[in-house]
Amino acid sequence: MRKIFTLVLGIAIGILVNAQWKKQTAPTTGWFTGLHFTDSLNGWGTTTNGEILHTDNAGGTWNIQFDTTTQLRSVFFVNKDTGWVVGDSGVILFTQNGGSQWQLQPLPNRTVHFRDIHYANGLAVAAGVYGSPYLTNDFGANWSQRGSKTNNDYEVFVVNGSTIWIACQQGADAWYSLNNGNSWVSKDVAAQASDNWAVYAFSLDTVWMGGALGKLFLTTDTGSHWITKTPSTPDTGYAGSTGTIEQIFFISQQIGYLLYKNGAVLKTLNGGNGWMRIDSVRTGSYFAFYAYNENFQWKAGSNGLIYSSVDASVYVKNTKIKDTPAASINVYPNPAVNIVTVEIVSPVAARQRIDVLNMLGVQVLSTDCSLKQGLNTFRISVNDLPPGFYFIRWNKQLVRISISR
Repeated sequence: MRKIFTLVLGIAIGILVNAQWKKQTAPTTGWFTGLHFTDSLNGWGTTTNGEILHTDNAGGTWNIQFDTTTQLRSVFFVNKDTGWVVGDSGVILFTQNGGSQWQLQPLPNRTVHFRDIHYANGLAVAAGVYGSPYLTNDFGANWSQRGSKTNNDYEVFVVNGSTIWIACQQGADAWYSLNNGNSWVSKDVAAQASDNWAVYAFSLDTVWMGGALGKLFLTTDTGSHWITKTPSTPDTGYAGSTGTIEQIFFISQQIGYLLYKNGAVLKTLNGGNGWMRIDSVRTGSYFAFYAYNENFQWKAGSNGLIYSSVDASVYVKNTKIKDTPAASINVYPNPAVNIVTVEIVSPVAARQRIDVLNMLGVQVLSTDCSLKQGLNTFRISVNDLPPGFYFIRWNKQLVRISISR
C-alpha cells in the first residue's frame, strides 16, 4: 500500500513513495520532445532524431512510424486517425490514417522553428521561435501566419475556436489572442518568474503557467494578476535548471500533473492547492508527458528514456493476460459532433453509470449502463451540449473530450 506523508511549506505537498512506474523500451537514442495518446493504448512520440514513434499497446512496444533528418518537437492528435507533428525549419507533418502516411503541409515560408502545436474546436495553432505563430481552420490545407508576435514561443494552448494562450521562453511573458491570432496581448506573468516553458488554460480567464526554477503561477483574471503556486518540497533537486517545469497537464479542474526536467512528477487532487510526488527524480532529462486518465500516464526524455505508470506488458500481443481484464475506458471520436462512443473494459458484470461533466466538474449528462465482463460499447448523444471541453466519467476514471460543430 502506498504511504503518503504531508509536509506544509507554504503550499502543502505530499510525497508518494513506492510509485510503481515502469521503464519502457523505445527504438531510439533521440531525446523525446512530445507525447500524445488518443486512448489508453494508442500513442505517438517525437524525438530530436526526427523520428515519430507509435504504440498500440500503451507503450508495451514502440515502433518508428516515420523518420526524417529534421528535429521534431511536438505531436497532437485530434482523434486516432488525424494528427500533426511539428519541428525545426518550419516542418508541419499531417496524417489522416493514424500515421501510416505523413505529409509535409505547405507554408508560405519555413523560417519558424516550431516548438508546439495544439488544437481545439476547429482551430490548430503551431508556435515556435523566429516568427509569429501559424494558424489553420481547415486542418492545414491553408496555414497563415497571423499577428506581429515575434517572441520565442515554447508552448501553445488553444482554449476554443478563437482563444489562444502561449508561454514564452524568454522574458517571463505570456500572450493571448481572442481573435484567431490576428492580434496578441502580452501579459507579464510575475516579477519573480523566469522563462515560461509550459501553459495549460481552462478558459481565457483561468490559466496555469510554469517554467524555469520550478516556478508555477495561476491567473483567474486573464493575466491581470498571477498567484504563486510553486510547490514546496523537502527533496533536493527541484530548484535550479533541473527543476524546470516542462509540462503542466490537467485531466479535470481538480486533477493535474507537473513534469519536471529531472523526471519528478507531481499530482494534485485539489486544483493545485496541494501537490504530491507520484514519481521520483530519475537519471536523464525529461521533456514530454501525457496523462490519459488517472491510471495511464507517460513521461519521456533524453536518450530514448520513457516511463509509464502502468505495466504495459499485459497489453502486448501474445502475452498471457490475466483472466480478469483491467478496467479501462476509451472514448471516440474526439472531438465529437453529435455522438460519442464509449468503450469500457469491465473486470466484472455490473450496473454502473457514465457521466458527462463540464470543465467545472458539474454533471451535465448521465446514463445508466449494464456492463458485462470484458468489452462494452455505448453511444451517447451530446447533441444538446454546446461546443467546448467536457469529461466522460466512469468508475472514477476521467477522459477529456471536446465537442466541435
